Amino acid sequence: NEPDLDFNYHKKEDVLDWLEFIIKQARRYDDQHPITIGWAHIENAAYVFESVDFVSFHYYEDFESLSNRLNLLKSEIGDMEILISEYGMTSYDGFLPGRRSETEQSEYIGTLNAFMEKEGMGGILWSLYDFDEAPSDIFGWKPWIKAMQKEFGILNADGSQKPSALQIESNFSK
Repeated sequence: NEPDLDFNYHKKEDVLDWLEFIIKQARRYDDQHPITIGWAHIENAAYVFESVDFVSFHYYEDFESLSNRLNLLKSEIGDMEILISEYGMTSYDGFLPGRRSETEQSEYIGTLNAFMEKEGMGGILWSLYDFDEAPSDIFGWKPWIKAMQKEFGILNADGSQKPSALQIESNFSK
């Protein structure tokens, strides 16, 4: 998951070699299940694509550039299946940087869902519930990142629906 983040700490070639090794080992023990890599950034999703069963990446960025970036990826990988294996937007609306409203979250999810449907590709929404806590050992120490991470859900921590949950419901009722 997100091995391209390791490019900041290790040589890219070493990370890619490690991925190739792990893919071979996984296939050795289980050749029945598909294998992919959830890249943190779409720009890296073509690495080792010949070794996986489908290409996947995470997308939390502005929607406007996705189409061009996806077309570039497709030109690199051909007709291989693509999945956005994480997508979403925080609904953190506090005083720290990165604020978004629940309405913005819902619009983003709706726009991305319509785009994926048009492209004939799937996606996995992050996350179902908001979190009461955002542990530093998972999300880091920066308060603005921890605050945003706590509110990615389409349901509040108490289980009540946000507008984005209704957006998801409307997609499934088509």
